[in-house]
Amino acid sequence: MLDAPTRVIHEIARLSDGSKFWPVAWDRDSRLTGACITAADGSAVTYAVIGEDALSARIPMEAGIPARTVQSSGKFVLGVVNGAAIRVWGIASYTDHRELGASAGERIAFARWRTGGGDIVVSVADRLEIWPAQGGLHGVVARGLPAATDLLVSTDGAMAVVSFDGGRSAVAVDLETGRTAPVPMAGERLVAAVSFR
Repeated sequence: MLDAPTRVIHEIARLSDGSKFWPVAWDRDSRLTGACITAADGSAVTYAVIGEDALSARIPMEAGIPARTVQSSGKFVLGVVNGAAIRVWGIASYTDHRELGASAGERIAFARWRTGGGDIVVSVADRLEIWPAQGGLHGVVARGLPAATDLLVSTDGAMAVVSFDGGRSAVAVDLETGRTAPVPMAGERLVAAVSFR
């Protein structure tokens, strides 16, 4: 851990069995960090809660959660389970969670927090949807999108970018209106700004 004001690094945990930490979250108020411990194949196998006082808990995770899908909103964490559900839990407790599921037969490609942590932007089947993190009706934002290879959400939560074709093409989606615009790309590089005005 890095203490930003003093620039001093404090080691609060170490793995010695060849596994790796996938840092997920830090709750400044409770002074806790959350991290996944990953297997060689990149799957999350354990959720570690580590306090700055070096007390920690390690909770086994169910199979089927790729570590790359686990991310934090600041107070909550989400992970995609077997492409069929999104698990949401608090930084301090993996065991106290809720699951949000896709419709039968549909696959969740990506899930990202929308700014504020109350909503999750989800790429599922050929759609982009917004799901309340507490559960409830899923709002469809855009339909007919190509199979996603990544999903980014702007820091203000107003726009998402769905990439496809191995990252060589992308479409921007206004999360309020559902309007879409192709993102000008050259290979895997953005070549111009996108505007919905």
